Amino acid sequence: MTRVLAVSSHGLLGGSELYLARLLTALRDRVDPHVVVLQDGPFVAHLRDLGIATTVIPTGRRAGLVTGAAGLRRVLRRERPALVHANGVKAAAVAALALAGRPEPMVWVKHDHSWDGRPARLLAGRAARVVAVSRSVAAAIDGAGDVTVVRTGVDVGPVDRAALRAALCAEIGADPEDPVLIGVGRLDPAKGFDVAIDVLAEVRRSHPAARLVLVGGPDPSHPGTSEALRARAAAAGVGDAVLLLGGRPDAVSLVAGADVLLVTSRAIDRRGTGREGFGLVAAEAVVVGTPVVGFADGATPEVVGNAGLLVAPGDTAGLADRVRRVLDDGDVRGRLAAAARDRAPLFDVRRWAGEIAAVYDEALAASGGARRAPS
Repeated sequence: MTRVLAVSSHGLLGGSELYLARLLTALRDRVDPHVVVLQDGPFVAHLRDLGIATTVIPTGRRAGLVTGAAGLRRVLRRERPALVHANGVKAAAVAALALAGRPEPMVWVKHDHSWDGRPARLLAGRAARVVAVSRSVAAAIDGAGDVTVVRTGVDVGPVDRAALRAALCAEIGADPEDPVLIGVGRLDPAKGFDVAIDVLAEVRRSHPAARLVLVGGPDPSHPGTSEALRARAAAAGVGDAVLLLGGRPDAVSLVAGADVLLVTSRAIDRRGTGREGFGLVAAEAVVVGTPVVGFADGATPEVVGNAGLLVAPGDTAGLADRVRRVLDDGDVRGRLAAAARDRAPLFDVRRWAGEIAAVYDEALAASGGARRAPS
């Protein structure tokens, strides 16, 4: 068993956090993990519910990175891991500071397009190995060496889409034949749920019974987002057709019960923040067979492939048109379903875990193996 100290940038229960929890679960026969979370939040309870040892070291910006690194260095001395898995940009920055002068190698998993370019190259230079969750993310590191693209695994188990659709319609008060669109993600402007509302308003011109379900918990960095979305829905005349269900552990079941998953994420600054680095929800939709309609940006095209209909970023009218195609054309739905069945094996969990374990082995070999850390 390899002793791994994983560092998580955030304490929210978002895509990168679920990635880490699911990865450590998939590697339970190969690694002995301890997770340091740099922000308190629901992710901490989730890890502990899974039986994974967890330490919280709250870390803010700038000077907080230094105090966070000091706390992480104390954990390193106590836990004496073979290697450090840095899950995210902030985690890599703190881990790089904490590991100065120490022998443990760092494997950095880059999940998104924040801090692309030179900042990413600098961090990559401090890591023994870098894992990018997509070719899109790897390209954004822009020339850094030792970058391995490892597609994330998705394990949702067997699904009965008809039963899940009936359950979703019953929950939201929809008739079985009413079209249901869904968007999933934390309530962050980068997720583009305002665009999803505009798409619904357009779709309802031809499908007046269509509903939009938004699944995701609040983001402390963006207070008031749920209120803003409700106000936008009311202004668009679809207030009674937009349902905010909050964060849900059964989100993938809700996706399986919907007619279309909308992926409306978009960049909100020059750093690339907001572009999908992988798109866990889109991958889950492919695995359960729900058609994806979204922006062809970031990693979404390489995740969805032919199992969805994508348009140029910002083309709201195009999104509405593609949704109508899915709702109205049985041949389109059949083609997307066949493509999803062909694509689903790409997200095999055992393949994912094995490839990450191989990266760990490479990092250990490059650093001389699991050397005993200094006290």
